[in-house]
Amino acid sequence: MTVFLFVCSIVLLMVGHALRLMRWSCFIKIYEHPPAGALLRSMALGYALNFFVPFKLGDVFRAYYSGKRMKNGIGFSLATVILDRFLDLIVVALLFAVLAFSNVGRDAARESARFYYIAAAAVLALLLIANLFSSAIKRITLRLCSVFNDHIKLKGERFFWTLINTFRDIRRVNFAVILAETVGMWVFYIGSYALFAAFMQRLGSDYALVEIILSLFSRSSLDLSALTVAASSSAVLKEQLWLAVYTLLPSVIMFAATLTKAFTTVEKQTGSVDGGYL
Repeated sequence: MTVFLFVCSIVLLMVGHALRLMRWSCFIKIYEHPPAGALLRSMALGYALNFFVPFKLGDVFRAYYSGKRMKNGIGFSLATVILDRFLDLIVVALLFAVLAFSNVGRDAARESARFYYIAAAAVLALLLIANLFSSAIKRITLRLCSVFNDHIKLKGERFFWTLINTFRDIRRVNFAVILAETVGMWVFYIGSYALFAAFMQRLGSDYALVEIILSLFSRSSLDLSALTVAASSSAVLKEQLWLAVYTLLPSVIMFAATLTKAFTTVEKQTGSVDGGYL
């Protein structure tokens, strides 16, 4: 039964990741056909890096890796990743608000709720500015890029203009589909966290659902303190090691899946892109 709980938690986590991949693809489909294998590979590598590096910098790698394999480039990919994470900011902010209101997690939940409120508001402001002042921003970026040589100038213009245009064209996304995928994704994620908490308790730990949420999403999980495994007790070390396995195993499985013949075939069939900004 103990192993079954862990396996089920991994399965639910991967279903959540699959829904995230589908949601991310919705943003990309505005302009081009998303290369399924490249997107899944970039997600797997980005999630793995997020466990080891602070400030979720694995998402920057996700944008870079996938953007190099898209016609519209890294700026376009970065914009879609920002949109993807913006939705998560809203959900996690609501999640911590519920924890704080219920007095669960106490100070950590309240501090994290405030942090996510500010982060979500900042990204929303960025989206509004991109929509309301896109022409002015393009003129400013043109002036900034003009101080470099023609090669860097064109690269810079393409990066910033695709970033701005993607934010501007967010209205073209099917929001009903996005909402359904977001709700489904988080239902599976929270179900996975609950099963993992039950698994840890079977091992004799008091690692409850709230501790898992705090470990994965609290304000402190975003900085360098998340990397310091305080082995002051064997129980703490055991929890951290199991959390590492729980977090990294889906990334390994997803990456391995992209190396199979089925995914290689799909990537070849859908890897060609169309559309573009320039």
